[in-house]
Amino acid sequence: MTVPTTTAGGAASAPATIFAVDDDPIILTLLEHLLRTQGHRPQLFRDAADLLAALEHTVPALIITDLNMPDTDGMALLREISRRALPVPVVMLTGANDLSTALAAIHAGAADYLTKPFTPERLDEVLTRVLRLARLEQDNKRYLEELRQRDALMQEELKTARAIQQHSFPATVPQFPGFTFGMALYPSLAIGGDLIDFYPGESGRNGRLGIMVADIAGHGVAAALLTMLFKSTAAEIFRTAATPAAGMTELNRRLATDFPESHFACATYLELTAGSRTIRFARGSQEPLLLLPAHGAISEYTDGGTPPGMFAPDEMGDISYTDQELTLAPGDTLLLYTDGVSEALSPGHTMLGPETLQRWISERRALPPAELVRELHTRVTGFTGTTRFEDDFTILALRAE
Repeated sequence: MTVPTTTAGGAASAPATIFAVDDDPIILTLLEHLLRTQGHRPQLFRDAADLLAALEHTVPALIITDLNMPDTDGMALLREISRRALPVPVVMLTGANDLSTALAAIHAGAADYLTKPFTPERLDEVLTRVLRLARLEQDNKRYLEELRQRDALMQEELKTARAIQQHSFPATVPQFPGFTFGMALYPSLAIGGDLIDFYPGESGRNGRLGIMVADIAGHGVAAALLTMLFKSTAAEIFRTAATPAAGMTELNRRLATDFPESHFACATYLELTAGSRTIRFARGSQEPLLLLPAHGAISEYTDGGTPPGMFAPDEMGDISYTDQELTLAPGDTLLLYTDGVSEALSPGHTMLGPETLQRWISERRALPPAELVRELHTRVTGFTGTTRFEDDFTILALRAE
């Protein structure tokens, strides 16, 4: 079957193959003359059966059919064309006293109608309008199909990117003497801009363990690409950094050069030492670090430097970061999270907020870190009514044994 094609933006009166069916030979002769005069290619039929047979081989740009014919009338022909799902508009020819029937044909799917007798100008007006609309519809269908194909390709690429990104992140929490861990890292889209990473010291389990929790500004593909750049840069720096603050200073210098303008990372780096419950850390983050004692009120640690990458040292001078220390008692828990947790939105667009989050944490602090993190994810999911958050959902909990 040959389907005629048109060019987007072409003239509405461009030559078109048009089928016309009428049991009156005078009307057919008139239509043939007028259509050829207008530059079209008419094919004429005396009955609907012949026209339907011709549709098996060629789909025209438009069909003109008489409403009243002895065998198959125009409405029956319209229904058959609709049943076959043919992409061709139908113009109905009616008598002057058949206006109500013509309107019924429009409701049944006809593109327009002509009342007999009609003038060449009226025929040209109707055909021009119908052909223009048909071409626009064909263009829209083609564009939508192209978009569908592009979207399918993009989804496949995002699926691959997600697999690559997830493979590069820690699959499980580490084993480190004196501490137990729990973590959650759920991107809001297929790929995300949050990061949890671990940097074992040279002595492995008996030495040091560095931990990075970071939130790269932005969402989607751009943030995900910058996350991978951040990951490799931070791993290189913190495996040899003399102190957390020294590592953050170098990280800021590198990111200010490597990140595009207006992109930065909210980041907190922790350093654990085997045989000690004292944790050294440096912060360049907006979200607080929470200390959950086995008993008592939660403490917030909010002091810290500028998010790395926000300001270039050669423009703003060196950005200073401060080494801080925190000694945990047995049973104390340290918890870090990104703003995708505290800023989660309910269906009514109410923000969860840090107060509610800390209340939930306090209520469930007795849970082991892994269970505490799962419980918080469950509660935030219930609050938002969805597992697809507006921002990446990232939590790390570590407890001193």
